[in-house]
Amino acid sequence: MNILDFINSKTSFIILAWNSEKYIESCLRSVLALECARLDVRIIDNGSADCTPDIIAKLAKEDERIHPIYEPMNLGTTVSRNCLLYTSPSPRDKRQ
Repeated sequence: MNILDFINSKTSFIILAWNSEKYIESCLRSVLALECARLDVRIIDNGSADCTPDIIAKLAKEDERIHPIYEPMNLGTTVSRNCLLYTSPSPRDKRQ
């Protein structure tokens, strides 16, 4: 894939967060800074006890490409990742 293919692509990110207040804003801002035509950021907070959910909510209000899910408890990486994949549009989804 060359740079023009990437810029014109539909690119999705699946991000899992748990007590990540020190890093989550820089993580999301670096993803949002990518130059691609259709960017989709799916993030799940796994019951963080710090300010991670607040930071995610603030950034999601600023940018409609962020699609957060908030879980009240830590579900672990496998369940959380599957939850995000289940809510993500498939390549055949007409909403793209």
